[in-house]
Amino acid sequence: MKRRSSIVRLLIIAMLTICMITGTVLPVSAKTTETEKTTKKSTKKTTKKTTKKTSKKSSKKTAKEKKAEKEKKKEKKAKTTKKKATTTKKAATKKTTETTETKKASTSSKTESKETEAKAESVKAEAKTEVKAATKKAAETKETETKKAAEKTETKAAAKKVAEKAETKVTTKKAAEKAETKVETKKAEETESKECEHKWKWTTTKEPTCEHAGKKVQKCSKCGEEKSSTIDALGHNYEWVIIEEPTCDKGGRKIQKCTRCGEKKGNAKVIDPLGHNLVVKKETAGTCKEKGKIEEECTRCGKKYTQKTSYGSHNYGDAKYPCQQSTAVCSVCGATKTVTGKQGHDFCGDERVLTAPTCTKAGEKLVYCKYGCGESTTVKIPKIAHNFGSWTVKQASTCAVAGTEEATCQSCGETKTRELPKTGHSYVTEVTEEATCQHEGTQVTRCTVCGESSQTTIPKTDHKRVRKCAITGDHSGHDCAEAYWCLYCGQEIK
Repeated sequence: MKRRSSIVRLLIIAMLTICMITGTVLPVSAKTTETEKTTKKSTKKTTKKTTKKTSKKSSKKTAKEKKAEKEKKKEKKAKTTKKKATTTKKAATKKTTETTETKKASTSSKTESKETEAKAESVKAEAKTEVKAATKKAAETKETETKKAAEKTETKAAAKKVAEKAETKVTTKKAAEKAETKVETKKAEETESKECEHKWKWTTTKEPTCEHAGKKVQKCSKCGEEKSSTIDALGHNYEWVIIEEPTCDKGGRKIQKCTRCGEKKGNAKVIDPLGHNLVVKKETAGTCKEKGKIEEECTRCGKKYTQKTSYGSHNYGDAKYPCQQSTAVCSVCGATKTVTGKQGHDFCGDERVLTAPTCTKAGEKLVYCKYGCGESTTVKIPKIAHNFGSWTVKQASTCAVAGTEEATCQSCGETKTRELPKTGHSYVTEVTEEATCQHEGTQVTRCTVCGESSQTTIPKTDHKRVRKCAITGDHSGHDCAEAYWCLYCGQEIK
């Protein structure tokens, strides 16, 4: 039951929170509207049924009956209208009552919603308090766990400290015991020294061996007091000793033996053979008839070994002519073999001219192979250059026209011509009319060789400034030094 109540509480809280988030209110007046609709539908259905029944009965009855029925109908209609009016009044009253009820319900719903909101807020507050309590409990549990872990670590550390203290106590006890024994021994020595200042001297009465312990005696030279002590056994000092030396072919033997007492340990072990240390003394290469030989000797035992190698190749030598095939004979066994030359023909040896070249036709020559095989090839000799003599002028060049000269080959008579450069005009200029300050002059340039000429204009000159008295010759007057005139035109220049 407790679980169910808690589940119902949670569902109510969830619904209230959803309503609070969305801003909706649960519907209260929905039932009243539905009842009104159902009453209206029922009244409509009853009126339709009554009209259908009356229409069916009227078709069967007579006119009188129809009139009576009509009257009855009118009465019924009046009654129905009265009933409708009463029903409408009742419906109005019902509606007013319903509206009042709806208003009351809405007010009650509002109050209920406020109560539910207050309840939701209280539930939220309770949930928050519960969450806070749960978080506090979790924090407390964590703190308790951490405290327990800290206590465990503290207990472990304390146990370690206790163990260390116990160990230190034990070590201090042992150190104290050692110190006490030392003090006691010192006291005994002091007491002895007080009695006799001993001068001890060690003498070995029995030497120690590998297996048996020895003895030594300490004797005072003053009082003759003796003290004896044992010398520890030395133990065996085993080393490997070769019983039988190994050779190149045979293995040896070795065993472990004590260097002091000579006692042997375990069984003898085999030493591997050394093997021959062979050195090559003589080596003969194989020929086409016999196999080769390698003579070896061991540096330790002096044994000699001969080892045969493979046959050698024939010694045919090179071909007679390296540019062609020839039969070669082996110098050892006399076998023959056709040998091809390593190089081809090289036609750069002796030459023999077949037809000499001229300036109009190429010649031919035979060129032999340089290796002396007798093979030759025909090579063309290029043409010789024409042997043209001196040049003779056929037409002399002038100022305007280039000239030509000709040369003839002394061997074949072929001629060739070449053009001579133009000589160029030799111009002379002559002034035909002098230029003055009033009009332009003219000059003519003429070639002295061909007579070609051209006329050009000379630009006007500037006025030549002269005093007036220089023109008139009258030097009297005050304006002689001040007035200037042009020498050519006589115009006054200010």
